[in-house]
Amino acid sequence: MNKQIFNQDEALFAAFEEGKQARNFLLAEQLAQKIYQKYPSLDNHYRLVDLYLMQDFQQKAYEVALEEQDNYERSAKYLPQYTQLTIMNYAFLYARRLLLRNNFPDDVLDRLNKQLTSAEEFYASIYVHKLQEKYEQWQAAFTNVRPIFNDEFQLLISQLPLATFETIIQELLPNAQNLFLIAKTCELMNQLELSMDIYLKDVFTEEKIKIVSSALTAPNEQPFMETCEQILVQSLANEDTALYEMLHEYMMQQLTLTYPFTPPISAKDYIRLTIQLYQTGQISEKEDIATIKQFQLIQEKYQKIIQNLL
Repeated sequence: MNKQIFNQDEALFAAFEEGKQARNFLLAEQLAQKIYQKYPSLDNHYRLVDLYLMQDFQQKAYEVALEEQDNYERSAKYLPQYTQLTIMNYAFLYARRLLLRNNFPDDVLDRLNKQLTSAEEFYASIYVHKLQEKYEQWQAAFTNVRPIFNDEFQLLISQLPLATFETIIQELLPNAQNLFLIAKTCELMNQLELSMDIYLKDVFTEEKIKIVSSALTAPNEQPFMETCEQILVQSLANEDTALYEMLHEYMMQQLTLTYPFTPPISAKDYIRLTIQLYQTGQISEKEDIATIKQFQLIQEKYQKIIQNLL
Protein backbone atom coordinates (compact mmCIF):
# COMPACT_ATOMS: atom_id res chain seq x y z
CA MET A 1 0.00 0.00 0.00
CA ASN A 2 1.54 3.31 -1.02
CA LYS A 3 1.69 6.26 1.35
CA GLN A 4 -1.16 8.17 -0.31
CA ILE A 5 -3.58 5.24 -0.07
CA PHE A 6 -2.49 4.58 3.52
CA ASN A 7 -3.19 8.19 4.45
CA GLN A 8 -6.59 8.06 2.75
CA ASP A 9 -7.52 4.89 4.61
CA GLU A 10 -6.25 6.26 7.89
CA ALA A 11 -8.42 9.35 7.37
CA LEU A 12 -11.44 7.19 6.49
CA PHE A 13 -11.15 5.08 9.63
CA ALA A 14 -10.49 8.16 11.76
CA ALA A 15 -13.56 9.91 10.32
CA PHE A 16 -15.68 6.86 11.13
CA GLU A 17 -14.48 6.78 14.73
CA GLU A 18 -15.05 10.51 15.07
CA GLY A 19 -18.59 10.23 13.74
CA LYS A 20 -19.31 7.28 16.01
CA GLN A 21 -18.00 9.02 19.13
CA ALA A 22 -19.97 12.15 18.26
CA ARG A 23 -23.06 9.93 17.78
CA ASN A 24 -23.40 11.27 14.26
CA PHE A 25 -24.82 7.93 13.22
CA LEU A 26 -25.86 8.85 9.70
CA LEU A 27 -22.31 9.86 8.82
CA ALA A 28 -20.81 6.93 10.73
CA GLU A 29 -23.09 4.49 8.89
CA GLN A 30 -22.08 5.89 5.50
CA LEU A 31 -18.40 5.63 6.42
CA ALA A 32 -18.81 2.12 7.84
CA GLN A 33 -20.46 0.95 4.62
CA LYS A 34 -17.64 2.53 2.61
CA ILE A 35 -15.03 0.78 4.77
CA TYR A 36 -16.79 -2.58 4.41
CA GLN A 37 -17.16 -2.21 0.63
CA LYS A 38 -13.48 -1.33 0.30
CA TYR A 39 -12.23 -3.90 2.80
CA PRO A 40 -14.86 -6.65 3.18
CA SER A 41 -14.18 -8.50 6.42
CA LEU A 42 -16.24 -9.59 9.39
CA ASP A 43 -14.53 -6.98 11.57
CA ASN A 44 -15.61 -4.25 9.19
CA HIS A 45 -19.10 -5.71 8.78
CA TYR A 46 -19.60 -5.74 12.54
CA ARG A 47 -18.97 -1.99 12.58
CA LEU A 48 -22.38 -1.62 10.94
CA VAL A 49 -24.05 -4.08 13.30
CA ASP A 50 -22.55 -2.32 16.29
CA LEU A 51 -23.74 1.09 15.07
CA TYR A 52 -27.34 -0.12 14.95
CA LEU A 53 -27.02 -1.66 18.41
CA MET A 54 -25.74 1.66 19.75
CA GLN A 55 -29.00 3.20 18.50
CA ASP A 56 -31.11 0.35 19.97
CA PHE A 57 -32.09 -0.72 16.45
CA GLN A 58 -31.94 -4.39 17.41
CA GLN A 59 -34.02 -5.69 14.51
CA LYS A 60 -31.98 -3.74 11.96
CA ALA A 61 -28.74 -4.98 13.55
CA TYR A 62 -30.00 -8.58 13.31
CA GLU A 63 -31.13 -8.19 9.69
CA VAL A 64 -27.72 -6.80 8.74
CA ALA A 65 -25.91 -9.56 10.67
CA LEU A 66 -27.87 -12.19 8.75
CA GLU A 67 -26.18 -10.95 5.56
CA GLU A 68 -23.01 -12.61 6.89
CA GLN A 69 -24.79 -15.40 8.77
CA ASP A 70 -22.41 -18.22 7.82
CA ASN A 71 -19.34 -16.19 8.69
CA TYR A 72 -20.71 -15.13 12.08
CA GLU A 73 -21.58 -18.75 12.87
CA ARG A 74 -17.97 -19.74 12.13
CA SER A 75 -16.39 -16.82 14.00
CA ALA A 76 -15.10 -17.55 17.49
CA LYS A 77 -14.64 -13.80 17.94
CA TYR A 78 -18.16 -12.68 17.07
CA LEU A 79 -20.29 -15.78 17.69
CA PRO A 80 -21.23 -14.80 21.28
CA GLN A 81 -22.37 -11.33 20.14
CA TYR A 82 -24.20 -12.85 17.18
CA THR A 83 -25.94 -15.42 19.38
CA GLN A 84 -26.96 -12.72 21.84
CA LEU A 85 -28.39 -10.77 18.90
CA THR A 86 -30.55 -13.76 17.90
CA ILE A 87 -31.87 -13.92 21.47
CA MET A 88 -32.61 -10.18 21.53
CA ASN A 89 -34.66 -10.67 18.34
CA TYR A 90 -36.58 -13.62 19.80
CA ALA A 91 -35.05 -16.14 17.38
CA PHE A 92 -35.19 -18.63 20.22
CA LEU A 93 -34.85 -21.96 18.43
CA TYR A 94 -32.07 -20.63 16.20
CA ALA A 95 -30.23 -19.43 19.29
CA ARG A 96 -30.58 -22.86 20.90
CA ARG A 97 -29.09 -24.53 17.85
CA LEU A 98 -26.13 -22.15 17.97
CA LEU A 99 -25.58 -22.87 21.66
CA LEU A 100 -25.76 -26.63 21.12
CA ARG A 101 -23.56 -26.76 18.00
CA ASN A 102 -20.68 -24.60 19.16
CA ASN A 103 -18.05 -24.79 21.86
CA PHE A 104 -18.59 -21.64 23.89
CA PRO A 105 -16.46 -20.99 26.98
CA ASP A 106 -18.37 -22.19 30.05
CA ASP A 107 -18.99 -18.72 31.43
CA VAL A 108 -20.22 -17.42 28.07
CA LEU A 109 -22.45 -20.47 27.56
CA ASP A 110 -23.94 -20.08 31.03
CA ARG A 111 -24.60 -16.37 30.46
CA LEU A 112 -26.23 -16.88 27.06
CA ASN A 113 -28.38 -19.78 28.30
CA LYS A 114 -29.67 -17.61 31.15
CA GLN A 115 -30.41 -14.79 28.73
CA LEU A 116 -32.25 -17.18 26.42
CA THR A 117 -34.36 -18.65 29.24
CA SER A 118 -35.21 -15.18 30.53
CA ALA A 119 -36.12 -13.93 27.03
CA GLU A 120 -38.37 -16.94 26.38
CA GLU A 121 -40.17 -16.51 29.70
CA PHE A 122 -40.66 -12.79 29.08
CA TYR A 123 -41.97 -13.35 25.55
CA ALA A 124 -44.36 -16.11 26.64
CA SER A 125 -45.78 -13.92 29.42
CA ILE A 126 -46.26 -10.81 27.26
CA TYR A 127 -47.22 -12.19 23.85
CA VAL A 128 -49.77 -14.88 24.72
CA HIS A 129 -51.95 -13.90 21.73
CA LYS A 130 -49.00 -14.17 19.32
CA LEU A 131 -48.17 -17.67 20.56
CA GLN A 132 -51.82 -18.67 20.07
CA GLU A 133 -51.63 -17.34 16.51
CA LYS A 134 -48.40 -19.26 15.98
CA TYR A 135 -50.05 -22.46 17.25
CA GLU A 136 -52.91 -21.97 14.80
CA GLN A 137 -50.47 -21.35 11.94
CA TRP A 138 -48.75 -24.65 12.70
CA GLN A 139 -52.11 -26.41 12.95
CA ALA A 140 -53.10 -25.18 9.50
CA ALA A 141 -49.69 -26.01 8.01
CA PHE A 142 -49.75 -29.55 9.39
CA THR A 143 -53.20 -30.12 7.89
CA ASN A 144 -52.30 -28.92 4.38
CA VAL A 145 -50.37 -31.35 2.16
CA ARG A 146 -48.64 -28.71 0.03
CA PRO A 147 -44.85 -28.29 0.24
CA ILE A 148 -43.41 -26.25 3.09
CA PHE A 149 -40.22 -24.65 1.81
CA ASN A 150 -37.46 -23.18 3.93
CA ASP A 151 -38.62 -19.54 3.95
CA GLU A 152 -42.06 -20.49 5.21
CA PHE A 153 -40.59 -22.88 7.77
CA GLN A 154 -38.33 -20.13 9.09
CA LEU A 155 -41.41 -17.97 9.62
CA LEU A 156 -43.14 -20.80 11.48
CA ILE A 157 -40.23 -21.26 13.90
CA SER A 158 -39.50 -17.56 14.35
CA GLN A 159 -40.37 -16.06 17.76
CA LEU A 160 -41.19 -19.53 19.05
CA PRO A 161 -40.09 -20.41 22.60
CA LEU A 162 -38.98 -23.99 23.17
CA ALA A 163 -41.89 -24.78 25.51
CA THR A 164 -44.42 -23.72 22.84
CA PHE A 165 -42.59 -25.74 20.19
CA GLU A 166 -42.71 -28.81 22.45
CA THR A 167 -46.46 -28.30 22.94
CA ILE A 168 -46.92 -28.09 19.16
CA ILE A 169 -44.98 -31.32 18.74
CA GLN A 170 -46.98 -33.17 21.41
CA GLU A 171 -50.43 -31.93 20.37
CA LEU A 172 -50.21 -31.43 16.59
CA LEU A 173 -47.42 -33.60 15.18
CA PRO A 174 -49.08 -37.02 15.85
CA ASN A 175 -52.00 -36.16 13.51
CA ALA A 176 -50.01 -34.16 10.96
CA GLN A 177 -50.72 -34.74 7.26
CA ASN A 178 -47.98 -32.58 5.75
CA LEU A 179 -44.96 -34.81 5.10
CA PHE A 180 -42.76 -31.83 4.29
CA LEU A 181 -43.45 -30.21 7.64
CA ILE A 182 -43.19 -33.53 9.49
CA ALA A 183 -39.70 -34.00 8.04
CA LYS A 184 -38.57 -30.46 8.90
CA THR A 185 -40.02 -30.70 12.41
CA CYS A 186 -38.29 -34.01 13.12
CA GLU A 187 -35.01 -32.64 11.77
CA LEU A 188 -35.32 -29.65 14.10
CA MET A 189 -36.10 -31.97 17.02
CA ASN A 190 -32.82 -33.72 16.27
CA GLN A 191 -30.92 -30.43 16.03
CA LEU A 192 -32.35 -29.26 19.35
CA GLU A 193 -31.51 -32.62 20.97
CA LEU A 194 -35.04 -32.98 22.35
CA SER A 195 -36.01 -36.04 24.35
CA MET A 196 -39.61 -36.90 23.48
CA ASP A 197 -41.56 -39.95 22.33
CA ILE A 198 -44.10 -39.28 19.57
CA TYR A 199 -46.35 -41.72 17.72
CA LEU A 200 -46.52 -40.93 14.01
CA LYS A 201 -48.23 -42.65 11.09
CA ASP A 202 -45.58 -44.32 8.95
CA VAL A 203 -45.86 -42.93 5.44
CA PHE A 204 -45.23 -46.36 3.92
CA THR A 205 -47.20 -48.76 6.16
CA GLU A 206 -49.89 -46.31 7.40
CA GLU A 207 -49.29 -47.74 10.91
CA LYS A 208 -48.57 -45.67 14.00
CA ILE A 209 -44.99 -46.12 15.11
CA LYS A 210 -43.07 -44.64 18.03
CA ILE A 211 -40.50 -42.01 17.14
CA VAL A 212 -37.92 -41.55 19.90
CA SER A 213 -36.58 -38.06 19.26
CA SER A 214 -33.30 -38.72 21.08
CA ALA A 215 -32.64 -41.55 18.61
CA LEU A 216 -33.22 -39.40 15.53
CA THR A 217 -30.29 -38.63 13.26
CA ALA A 218 -29.85 -35.97 10.60
CA PRO A 219 -31.63 -37.00 7.36
CA ASN A 220 -28.37 -37.79 5.56
CA GLU A 221 -27.09 -39.78 8.54
CA GLN A 222 -29.96 -42.25 8.79
CA PRO A 223 -28.57 -45.82 8.97
CA PHE A 224 -30.70 -46.85 5.98
CA MET A 225 -29.37 -43.97 3.91
CA GLU A 226 -25.75 -44.58 4.93
CA THR A 227 -26.06 -48.26 4.03
CA CYS A 228 -27.61 -47.35 0.66
CA GLU A 229 -24.73 -44.96 0.04
CA GLN A 230 -22.15 -47.68 0.76
CA ILE A 231 -23.87 -50.19 -1.55
CA LEU A 232 -24.29 -47.60 -4.30
CA VAL A 233 -20.60 -46.72 -4.14
CA GLN A 234 -19.60 -50.37 -4.30
CA SER A 235 -21.99 -51.03 -7.19
CA LEU A 236 -21.43 -48.05 -9.46
CA ALA A 237 -18.89 -45.47 -8.32
CA ASN A 238 -15.98 -47.01 -10.24
CA GLU A 239 -17.98 -48.47 -13.14
CA ASP A 240 -20.50 -45.81 -14.18
CA THR A 241 -19.80 -42.46 -12.55
CA ALA A 242 -22.62 -40.65 -14.34
CA LEU A 243 -25.23 -43.20 -13.27
CA TYR A 244 -23.81 -43.22 -9.74
CA GLU A 245 -24.15 -39.44 -9.40
CA MET A 246 -27.66 -39.46 -10.85
CA LEU A 247 -28.89 -42.28 -8.60
CA HIS A 248 -27.17 -40.81 -5.56
CA GLU A 249 -29.07 -37.55 -6.02
CA TYR A 250 -32.28 -39.47 -6.74
CA MET A 251 -31.84 -41.58 -3.60
CA MET A 252 -31.12 -38.53 -1.43
CA GLN A 253 -34.20 -36.74 -2.74
CA GLN A 254 -36.45 -39.72 -2.12
CA LEU A 255 -35.26 -40.59 1.37
CA THR A 256 -35.26 -36.96 2.48
CA LEU A 257 -38.90 -36.59 1.41
CA THR A 258 -40.06 -39.32 3.81
CA TYR A 259 -37.75 -38.58 6.75
CA PRO A 260 -37.90 -39.83 9.50
CA PHE A 261 -39.44 -42.90 7.86
CA THR A 262 -37.43 -45.24 5.67
CA PRO A 263 -38.74 -47.72 3.05
CA PRO A 264 -39.84 -51.12 4.41
CA ILE A 265 -37.28 -52.95 2.32
CA SER A 266 -33.61 -53.82 2.78
CA ALA A 267 -31.12 -51.22 1.63
CA LYS A 268 -29.55 -53.87 -0.60
CA ASP A 269 -32.84 -54.60 -2.38
CA TYR A 270 -33.71 -50.90 -2.64
CA ILE A 271 -30.43 -50.07 -4.39
CA ARG A 272 -30.32 -53.16 -6.56
CA LEU A 273 -33.85 -52.70 -7.89
CA THR A 274 -33.34 -48.96 -8.38
CA ILE A 275 -30.23 -49.64 -10.48
CA GLN A 276 -32.11 -52.22 -12.55
CA LEU A 277 -34.96 -49.81 -13.13
CA TYR A 278 -32.63 -47.08 -14.41
CA GLN A 279 -30.37 -49.33 -16.46
CA THR A 280 -33.03 -51.39 -18.24
CA GLY A 281 -36.32 -49.62 -17.57
CA GLN A 282 -37.68 -52.72 -15.86
CA ILE A 283 -37.00 -55.10 -13.00
CA SER A 284 -35.65 -58.59 -13.66
CA GLU A 285 -38.21 -61.40 -13.60
CA LYS A 286 -35.76 -63.36 -11.47
CA GLU A 287 -36.45 -61.10 -8.51
CA ASP A 288 -38.69 -62.29 -5.69
CA ILE A 289 -42.30 -61.31 -6.45
CA ALA A 290 -42.98 -60.06 -2.93
CA THR A 291 -39.87 -57.87 -3.05
CA ILE A 292 -40.89 -56.46 -6.46
CA LYS A 293 -44.37 -55.58 -5.16
CA GLN A 294 -42.86 -54.00 -2.08
CA PHE A 295 -40.50 -51.90 -4.19
CA GLN A 296 -43.30 -50.87 -6.57
CA LEU A 297 -45.48 -49.72 -3.68
CA ILE A 298 -42.58 -47.65 -2.37
CA GLN A 299 -42.10 -45.99 -5.76
CA GLU A 300 -45.81 -45.30 -6.04
CA LYS A 301 -45.72 -43.64 -2.63
CA TYR A 302 -42.83 -41.41 -3.69
CA GLN A 303 -44.56 -40.51 -6.94
CA LYS A 304 -47.65 -39.43 -5.01
CA ILE A 305 -45.52 -37.26 -2.72
CA ILE A 306 -43.69 -35.70 -5.67
CA GLN A 307 -47.00 -34.86 -7.35
CA ASN A 308 -47.76 -32.63 -4.37
CA LEU A 309 -44.67 -30.63 -5.25
CA LEU A 310 -46.07 -29.67 -8.64
